[in-house]
Amino acid sequence: MAWEDRDYNRDRPQFRFTPPGFSGWSVVTWLLIINAAVFLLDTILGRVLGPYGLAVGSSLIAIEPLERWAYFSVDTAFAQFQVWRVFSFQFFHNGLWHLIGNSLGLFFLGPMVEQYLGSRRFLAFYLLCGVAGAAMYTLLWSVGVVVTNPASPLVGASGGVLGILAGAAMIAPDMKILLMFILPIKLKYVCWAVLFIAVAVVIGSGENAGGEAAHLGGAALGFLLILKPGLLNWADGFRAPDIKGAIDQRRRESAAKREAATEAEIDRILAKVSEHGLHSLTAKEKRVLSSETERKNKAG
Repeated sequence: MAWEDRDYNRDRPQFRFTPPGFSGWSVVTWLLIINAAVFLLDTILGRVLGPYGLAVGSSLIAIEPLERWAYFSVDTAFAQFQVWRVFSFQFFHNGLWHLIGNSLGLFFLGPMVEQYLGSRRFLAFYLLCGVAGAAMYTLLWSVGVVVTNPASPLVGASGGVLGILAGAAMIAPDMKILLMFILPIKLKYVCWAVLFIAVAVVIGSGENAGGEAAHLGGAALGFLLILKPGLLNWADGFRAPDIKGAIDQRRRESAAKREAATEAEIDRILAKVSEHGLHSLTAKEKRVLSSETERKNKAG
């Protein structure tokens, strides 16, 4: 039986943020667009404003302007209490290939997990797996397994994507995917191979050990949340803010206030005419009275 036909895929609540003209795109689609847009914007700003020099120990690392305020590090997120970075770093990438790699995983496997969990819970799942990536990196750094400078920047959606990979491997372990678009291999084997590589790099303190530690954190939480999806039930109560409705309400309230003010002014002018005659009106009062009379005649 295909995973799409299994009982757990039936009647899943879906969340669709639908601005005019966008036909209710999925959360996966929005994440792909946001990641690409952030990368493009930051790249353009980097070309215009120049890169920002980040001091890491005795080295100076060049990062893009927006990334300066978004990357995660132990020093910034915890020592400096810039806790927003546990979320913001997930939307920035260290180069085009980093973005493409994460986008491919999100594109091919994300819809399966989103359909399984429902879109509200999927969004929470994805972001929390990214946070778990930062937490695992911090934990392994604190016990000396990952040896990096606490100011070293960490960026990327890899924690969330590895959570998706782990979740998809739990949902449909025997589903075959084309490795490198050539070799068919079961999803569970891809997942275990990726995690084995991550563990080997972390233990060996190899290149990008911090990033691989984040992969492990994201995957670990991904496994847990697919095993116990009820932990995400709180996300079903989330509602996207009705921005258009709020704007329309504000416009109606403003129009009502203007209407009340106009009516009060007309009543005052008519009372003045009744008491002192039309000749007593100022030029401005005559214009107001004429304009309101014309408006009401047009309204029928």
